[in-house]
Amino acid sequence: DMETIVSVCRALACGPRLRLLHPLSLASELRVGELVGRSGLAEDVVSAHLRVLAGAGLVERRRSGAKVYYRLASELPGLFRPTRLVHRAFAEPLWAVRGWDEEGLLHLRSVELGDMGQEVQRVLDVLFDAATAFTNLRRVQVTKLLHEMGICNEEGIRADLSMSRAACYRHVDKLERRGYIRERQRGLWALASRHRTPFHRGLFLLVVRRLQALR
Repeated sequence: DMETIVSVCRALACGPRLRLLHPLSLASELRVGELVGRSGLAEDVVSAHLRVLAGAGLVERRRSGAKVYYRLASELPGLFRPTRLVHRAFAEPLWAVRGWDEEGLLHLRSVELGDMGQEVQRVLDVLFDAATAFTNLRRVQVTKLLHEMGICNEEGIRADLSMSRAACYRHVDKLERRGYIRERQRGLWALASRHRTPFHRGLFLLVVRRLQALR
């Protein structure tokens, strides 16, 4: 359902959790201690974020005796699980950040990155920016409405989704700033045909595919 899209994107839209997904995407599986060393986060913080990622279906755990191993979850048909996209973003950073416009979009600069390089930082920024578009159910509903209708004005969006003018403006503005919708004419909104980066495009297609399955 649409709540699943929201919960997965909320799990992604967090600097520390993205820092854990980076080493997990580059290894077959890792223990908590290994993730502590590679991310620079405290053990209790790592454990808490792994619970969130596991709850969203983004990571899986395997117990072997007293040891617990974590790995990036497999992308399965019928589930909203963009792990293959995340893996590709970290494995092919030049692909993930192609076309990236940094003006006003450096959301993670306050996060302490340790020895993570600028290349990884840019990928983290892209993943964070893309995911935050869909961390609210209203924005997912607006995306679904525009996908079904093709084009809609503000009054139509507000009436269909029973939103106030202020809420409509806030959610439409965020989707526009993330590059997922555009104003075709004054007051007329449509889904964007071009996206900020290939990762933005890939996540958008997964969201739309899931919305189509919900009809």
